[in-house]
Amino acid sequence: MTSADDSGDGVGPWAIVRLPDGQDLRAMVLERRQEHDGSWWYQVVITLLEKNDVHGVMKAVPAPVSFWAPSATCSPIEGEDYVLVPTTRAGHIARWLVERRVQAPGQEGPQLLVHRGDCGSVRSSREEVDPHRAWEVLQQPDAAQCPVCRPERALIAVLQ
Repeated sequence: MTSADDSGDGVGPWAIVRLPDGQDLRAMVLERRQEHDGSWWYQVVITLLEKNDVHGVMKAVPAPVSFWAPSATCSPIEGEDYVLVPTTRAGHIARWLVERRVQAPGQEGPQLLVHRGDCGSVRSSREEVDPHRAWEVLQQPDAAQCPVCRPERALIAVLQ
């Protein structure tokens, strides 16, 4: 889904995003969403640098930054495949969500988080799933339940 020659983590395809000052940046597309007014927005992530103290020595380390951009500021890149980008429409609440977390290199924690569909703590790319798929994901070693909405009990109840 990503360009093979890029150092991305394979979460999504790349696009060009035009910033308000006219700069064009290459950004990974995580999600697209249609709002109530019909407008489309794209959640994208770029990697910037941040200061990190490693044993008393300051180092610049990669730091992913996610933001929403209106579709008018996003341009596709030839050869990128956007078919698998999670797409949602306003007013539709999924019963279960799987979040693919965007993490800086070396950052600890699960790559996937399972949420209830109405959870407000989802921060990265998400996919709507049925309860069976949510349970399958929850059983993976790189997955965990959201510590806010804690969907495991509700999933067990639905699957029984």
